[in-house]
Amino acid sequence: MHSSYLHKKRVVKKNISLIACHFTPKWNLHRMRSYFAFFIGLFILLGASSNAVWGGEVTIEWKTNSAASYYIIYIGTTSGNYTQNSKRIPQPDPITQNSMSYTINNLAMGQTYYFTVKNFDSSDQPLNFSDEVSTKIGYYNSSSPPIANAGIDQIIPESTDPSSLVTLNGNASHDTDGSIINYEWTRVDISPGFTILLEDSNTASPTFTLPTVTSDTVFLFKLTVTDNNGTKDSDHVQVTVTNVNRVPIARAGTDL
Repeated sequence: MHSSYLHKKRVVKKNISLIACHFTPKWNLHRMRSYFAFFIGLFILLGASSNAVWGGEVTIEWKTNSAASYYIIYIGTTSGNYTQNSKRIPQPDPITQNSMSYTINNLAMGQTYYFTVKNFDSSDQPLNFSDEVSTKIGYYNSSSPPIANAGIDQIIPESTDPSSLVTLNGNASHDTDGSIINYEWTRVDISPGFTILLEDSNTASPTFTLPTVTSDTVFLFKLTVTDNNGTKDSDHVQVTVTNVNRVPIARAGTDL
């Protein structure tokens, strides 16, 4: 980790989202490593819950952003305030997976840490922060939180047919050691002038009527899932409705 100026998180965007933390125990004795090997990869932390584990090492996994050249993980001991950061983590070329991971070590036992990922383009211009995730180093909780998956972004041409529906897809959401008992979809964009009514918003696959637009318009939806232990995780999906340039209809009236 590197020390850095105090970095305040300003906004949460969709482009990347911090989807998991895997915690690897660190032991001084080799025979203890083998005894506790089953912990490795078992504990997964999503969202911003306060679950904790043994050891001072955290592996963070996040979704890749095709526009990014590299990523930096920001670390702090207060939510939204980051006083340390990782080195540059280069984007693989070519991108062969939809997620990346990086291990942060030398974390203090008993301390709660907050993490967020930021991606940068090839000109070193910052893009977006991920969601924030936190954990307390020093204990082990055997319950793995769920993994929310709001599906892939959609681009759909507008329609004047009132029966045209858009379907959101959270079916890839899952829980490694339990079951998902609740889905909650909400619209979180700020596009003015549109009323979007989500039908069956408490199911994995809600729908809404495809609106007409005067220009390409982005709608952003948030999926929050809850598992049988009451732990939550969230993901976002973007639906872009494109404007269709229709041929005008000329009417010259009736013959005289």
